[in-house]
Amino acid sequence: MNNCVYDNIVLGSGAGGAIASALLSEHGKKVLLIEEGNRFELGEVTSFSKEEMLLKYRNSGVTFCWGKPKISYVEGKVYGGGSEINAGLYHRPPKDILDRWKVDFQLRDTSLCDLEPFCVKVESDLNISYAEKHPSSSLILKRGAEKLGWNYVDVPRWFYKNKRQSMSQTYLPRAVRAGCDVITLCKVKKIKKINNQKWLVETNRGAFECIDLFVCCGAIQTASILQRSGIRKNIGDNFQLHPTVKTVALFNENVNDYSNEIPTHQIKEFSPSISFGCSISSPAHLAAGLADYDLSADFIADNWKRMATFYCMGHGVGTGKIRSFPFIDNPIVSYKISEKGLKKLAFGLRKLSELLLNEGAIELFPSITKSSSIKNKEDIYQSIPSKLSKDLTKLMSIHLFSSCPMGEDKKKCPVNSFGKSHFIKGLYIADASLLCTSLGVNPQGSVMAIVYRNIMQYLRKN
Repeated sequence: MNNCVYDNIVLGSGAGGAIASALLSEHGKKVLLIEEGNRFELGEVTSFSKEEMLLKYRNSGVTFCWGKPKISYVEGKVYGGGSEINAGLYHRPPKDILDRWKVDFQLRDTSLCDLEPFCVKVESDLNISYAEKHPSSSLILKRGAEKLGWNYVDVPRWFYKNKRQSMSQTYLPRAVRAGCDVITLCKVKKIKKINNQKWLVETNRGAFECIDLFVCCGAIQTASILQRSGIRKNIGDNFQLHPTVKTVALFNENVNDYSNEIPTHQIKEFSPSISFGCSISSPAHLAAGLADYDLSADFIADNWKRMATFYCMGHGVGTGKIRSFPFIDNPIVSYKISEKGLKKLAFGLRKLSELLLNEGAIELFPSITKSSSIKNKEDIYQSIPSKLSKDLTKLMSIHLFSSCPMGEDKKKCPVNSFGKSHFIKGLYIADASLLCTSLGVNPQGSVMAIVYRNIMQYLRKN
């Protein structure tokens, strides 16, 4: 066992863990940051490639929620967490969602006004800015929305001069410069309290001790570590995500050059219930999206530049649970979409299909098994039912949250409004687990502002 007793150990180096380790270290705390994944230099692995999935994703990206329909999801397992692999799209916390949390979870001091200074700080630290150039696939959504009179947004990103401002480029170097110790390729087995004074963190690379422990491993892994350690009250019972259904669109002209430009336009006409956007459309991603259609590899190779993947993302359409069991490495994740939710997603996919046909798509391939492709508006209602099938629809998600919701309601929440455990001294949570419900927008901006605020509150009190 390491003889050093740290002031703080931070588990996980994603958006929450990176900010926590940087601020704690810069304020004089002796900090150890533990990350299960490996460390890579930015650009060392090609973004959105098969190699990246193998090296930076948990289980090479092959993870799913039990239920009908099954939902595949992805988790980063790399130094810097999800910020190293996602598109870097940034939204501030939605005011209406924060207002609802205040009522439903007795959340306090977390209004948009309360979070404003921390949003501003994060935006400065990450150089949040708008893209100077947009790929054709993104502009399709913009033009389509304008013609239909729909509300849309151009979402800013954490990019500077076309370089990703991920955690490994921003907060993590700050933490190291301030004296934070870092250990990677280190899997946490369990945590336990020693004499109600210190925490012992048991890992595959030894055991480490600290006074206060910050768990920042993402919505699923945070819940899993806590449950494996016998900490279960209000943990993993409120898991939520954004179920997303996709369609591949084929056009007459080139719309996809697979450049480093990220599609940033999102349609918010039906939000927060439903949002539309454009996904990464590499040849490999397109092939995965077209797996249920009888198309040859040559067809995709010949036509991928004329194809792009678009999505319909749902909010507030279901809930899930996370359960960890002895001797099972990965937790069991389940998620149930309501009947109303399946209707919402079907409505959204139909509306998205109409927009794409209006903008010149000659054929659409929705992610519904045994579905026919769509070539005209009449086909939409033949291929897309009014309620998506539980057995045939393929859903996915990259936004995971709410497994350990914050708030003053101890019947629902394991931690208070600032991420501090209601029940165990010296235990804090600082990641997307804290978000009380799904947001309807990309969540990392909300995670970073809330964690920044919570860590500053911790430092004031300690």
